[in-house]
Amino acid sequence: MMIWEIKNLLRRFVGRQAIPNPTKVAHTADVRKALAQPNSSMPGIQQDSQLTAFVERAQKRPVTLSSRELFSLNGHPLPCWREEDVGAVDNWLTSDDYYPLYYRLFQELSLHFSRPRMLEIGVRTGYAGVAFARGIKGPRTYIGVDPNLYLPDGLDRARKTFKELRSIDRDFEFNCLFGYSENPRVQKQLRSLAPFDIIHIDGDHTMPGKLVDLELCHQLINSSGFVLVDDYYYIPDVVQEAVGRAFNLGWYSKYCIVNTFRGMALLQK
Repeated sequence: MMIWEIKNLLRRFVGRQAIPNPTKVAHTADVRKALAQPNSSMPGIQQDSQLTAFVERAQKRPVTLSSRELFSLNGHPLPCWREEDVGAVDNWLTSDDYYPLYYRLFQELSLHFSRPRMLEIGVRTGYAGVAFARGIKGPRTYIGVDPNLYLPDGLDRARKTFKELRSIDRDFEFNCLFGYSENPRVQKQLRSLAPFDIIHIDGDHTMPGKLVDLELCHQLINSSGFVLVDDYYYIPDVVQEAVGRAFNLGWYSKYCIVNTFRGMALLQK
């Protein structure tokens, strides 16, 4: 077992203590079928030309904000900003190819929807949500789901951050849900809020967890919506493999790779 897998299991165990007797949803027949699939051949599947062109347009947009600027308001860091994340592991937080690129992707996505609604599975402190809120103008809604697995105050930081953004922009609506995306109660809430135009998957990084999220998001996404799957390069044994199995089973019909700092798969039904 790899080191990141051991850490992930420990974090999942510790994080679950925050939810007394958490209820796990039994895997659906489709998820069980995906788990039984042999290793996928995702790298050999052709990337969709329209999605690729969309990504290229987003990448050509000028970089107007650094990470520090993106996560600041009136010169002061937003509550989502953790100085401890700066320089951690691989300097992911300050890379122009991470959240500043997300910001440009959301700018480009805004051309497809008049009142975009985003779901994020795995909020951390709200970094991706801020990129969405600031990258898109006009009426927009963000829904985040997180069990405070990695950071015990993650959702609190996210809520405070989004409240500050809403205080200066009443077109921005948000709701942060505490829990696991595999939990029946949470899934029921999400289905009542669906469909979504944009979904960002950055939650459970085990194979079963990633497949549960990919199947769930297949049900929740708008027919013309976009599903973004983070860490495509960073944890390929799970993320690339799960995306490949979901693609091969027909949950999604189009995909391309976005060369963010840790890689992202962009999917459509």
